[in-house]
Amino acid sequence: MKGKIKDIKREILYILVIFGMSFGFNHFSYISDKKFLIAIGILGLLIIETWFISAFARYSERKISKYSEVLQKVSIRERFFSYFISPALLYISTLAFMYYTQTLIADIMVLSSVCFLLLILFVNVKSSFKKVYSLEQATRIVFDFINIATFYLGCSVLMKLGMQTPFMYLFVGLWSFLLFIDNLLLHDKLDLSGSIVSLLCTIFVVLTTFAVAEYGIFVMPAISTIAFYLIISLWNLRFSGKIRMSDYVSPFIFSLFATLIILYL
Repeated sequence: MKGKIKDIKREILYILVIFGMSFGFNHFSYISDKKFLIAIGILGLLIIETWFISAFARYSERKISKYSEVLQKVSIRERFFSYFISPALLYISTLAFMYYTQTLIADIMVLSSVCFLLLILFVNVKSSFKKVYSLEQATRIVFDFINIATFYLGCSVLMKLGMQTPFMYLFVGLWSFLLFIDNLLLHDKLDLSGSIVSLLCTIFVVLTTFAVAEYGIFVMPAISTIAFYLIISLWNLRFSGKIRMSDYVSPFIFSLFATLIILYL
């Protein structure tokens, strides 16, 4: 146990610094000096990006074998969006949520969950670098959680901003389409047909948002996120080679029950 903790102590240190910076952002979010808040947010974002840059420098290449001097190297271009943009979107969404919520308990719960996600992500990315040069299944699952959390936080912020309805739907659509593209990149499935499917799925999410918009600032983000989760779950099943109809039933059942619970609580 001590050996495992020692192996990830660098990642734990980064997460503690990120948590501290973010908590400081939340603490000072009541002040009027927005430049100071932006500076804190940028610093926290740079810390996250610094970890990924240093991880690439440390672990992104190794010898093919102990008998060869030829090096294998991870392509930063192929993983740029997933490793640099996706965590940044999650962190920015978290700061925006805390800024507009300003409820201490909710902010700490969200911040703790996000930091835990980032820690798991750091550990899995580091492991994928050190073991094999393709994304591990566990790493993909973490990215799915990150995209779902990012979508929920983004939708919550949009509702709290009180944007005019057409603009809100436009931003929800852009937000979901961007994250769908990220998921396709993660599975190396981004092509013309994948982009068209992403657009159709985005329309489904926007229509779901439209259908539940009148239920308020808590229900709309939750049900819209369930719609987003449903698409991601179905894609993951398809990408994993599942072809039986019975394999696709459970995401629908979970989404239906979750929607009913949220609507009637």
